Amino acid sequence: LDTVINFWEDALAAHYSPGGLPALLTTAEDSEFCREIQNLLEMAYTLQEQSELLFLDQRSVLFREEHSIDEVEEEAGEADDDRRSHKSGSVLSRAGSDPNFDSAESFASALDQVADLREFDGFIETSYEEYPLFQSALKHHDEYTVPCRTIRAELMHCSTDTEYLAKLHCVRLAFQFLFKDPAVGQWICDAGR
Repeated sequence: LDTVINFWEDALAAHYSPGGLPALLTTAEDSEFCREIQNLLEMAYTLQEQSELLFLDQRSVLFREEHSIDEVEEEAGEADDDRRSHKSGSVLSRAGSDPNFDSAESFASALDQVADLREFDGFIETSYEEYPLFQSALKHHDEYTVPCRTIRAELMHCSTDTEYLAKLHCVRLAFQFLFKDPAVGQWICDAGR
């Protein structure tokens, strides 16, 4: 963008005389061409400022540590809305847009209002006594071994290996129950997974 801006500035400078006034011997086409270059330059300067806010400002979305799925979906929806508005209106409609929506401050203030669900992780306590299938899986684990290649307790957010193995046993029993019905097995084959 900087290179193109420099070329456009050079083209305009060539049109102007050393005193900064337009050259006297220009045609209407030359004058129109210079006005269009001037408009392009103004839009390029605006684009440059907006991209600096988006990519270089410390409050930018890019400087956050993590992106949540909701934020990514929301940004994608906004981008779709922008594309639709550009198709229906003129291409230059961004130049007259509301500065409150273009500034990094609006992103920062909106970020303050978004809840961080990780704050509630400590409150999630599951009481497994109310799940009879899980209780029977724990008994099965005590009496027999639950075969598995690798214990992935952390990956599955299980507090102990025993909890992981009991849940694995529950999932296996659930699939055995599901596959008793041949229609379910056929649906899985048709779905491809």
